[in-house]
Amino acid sequence: MAHRLLKDLEADGWERSDFPIICESCLGDNPYVRMTRAEFDKECKICMRPFTVFRWRPGRDARFKKTEVCQTCSKVKNVCQVCLLDLEYGLPVQVRDTALSINSNDAIPKSDANREYFAEEHD
Repeated sequence: MAHRLLKDLEADGWERSDFPIICESCLGDNPYVRMTRAEFDKECKICMRPFTVFRWRPGRDARFKKTEVCQTCSKVKNVCQVCLLDLEYGLPVQVRDTALSINSNDAIPKSDANREYFAEEHD
C-alpha cells in the first residue's frame, strides 16, 4: 500500500472535501459564514472512517456547529452531515424510512473490509 501512496495522494480512499452537505437550517441565514476545515479530524459515526470536519457558527448568538458524519454516508442516506435529518423532507431518517417503507438495516456493512469496499463503490 505504501507504493500506492507514493504515486497518488488520493489513494488512501479517505474523504477530502471543500464544503459540507448540510441543510438550510444548519447553515443559518447569514450569507457570509466563516468555516474552519480540518482534514481527517474525526471518525464518521456511521462507517468509522476519517473525514474532513467543518466547524462554523450560523448566527451571532448561535452555538458552533460541526459535521458529524462523512460525505459518503451522507450521500448514501441523503441526510445532513450535522443534524442527520433528511435533506428532501426534513424528517428524521427512521421516520422517513418508515413512511416510504425503505429497509435500511442492511445499508452499510458491519465488517471493516466490507465497509471500505462499500465506501469506495459509492464514492
